[in-house]
Amino acid sequence: MLINANSVIGCRIAASDGDIGSIRDILFDDHAWTCRWLVLDTGNWLRKRLVLVPTDFIDKADTDAGRITVRTDRQAIEAGPHPDRHEPVSRKMERVLLEHYRLEPYWRLWPYYPSTPDDAERPAQSDMTEKWDIAATAERTEEDTHLRSVNEVDGYAIAASDGDIGHLEDLILDEDGFAIRYIVVDTKNWWPGKKCLLLPRSIRAISWSTNQASVDLTRKQIKDAPEYDPGVPIDRLFEKRFFNYLQFTPYWL
Repeated sequence: MLINANSVIGCRIAASDGDIGSIRDILFDDHAWTCRWLVLDTGNWLRKRLVLVPTDFIDKADTDAGRITVRTDRQAIEAGPHPDRHEPVSRKMERVLLEHYRLEPYWRLWPYYPSTPDDAERPAQSDMTEKWDIAATAERTEEDTHLRSVNEVDGYAIAASDGDIGHLEDLILDEDGFAIRYIVVDTKNWWPGKKCLLLPRSIRAISWSTNQASVDLTRKQIKDAPEYDPGVPIDRLFEKRFFNYLQFTPYWL
């Protein structure tokens, strides 16, 4: 099932022993385009801490009801490490968090991450590294961050190979694993009254410092794609047409 990232933000989080707060942001990694952490607003409980819950713990996401259940409890969250609110979440901090929650570091399960000092046992990188490493400009270190905020990328300018097309309005997630499947672009300044979908793999480059991205598609290719209607849920039939048009292998195969 596909869900909108904007509909996840604001949802209440229910642990096994009661509500723990609401989601105020989502952090995704800029290599696999997968959401890794839910950033919580816990109200008066732990109010001075940055509380992160791994998306691996999500049991059910009912965005219509505004409620997401997670496979953990309040005690585990309260006892966990909490990053500095004013600092990016580094790989080092992620490792501490994942160890606390007894989860395997996801970057060791996916072969295209740039290496860090702890990755001696990680499989060798493939030639695809450069394609996916759209944000990296130097070798990663223990303190580097590769996590991006869903709230912060909202409004990023998007350009086709032959001109601007609009700005990022939303991300569409797969409820199973919280991978980002589509990018929703508001094209009102170029194509009034329309919104279009892009695949993360269509992105040619992203400048995180200037809030803009470019894609390997022309304006005509984007216009000629199966039309996206934000008022209609995306079903597998639409997805098949969309992937066939772009001549990409579907993610579900």
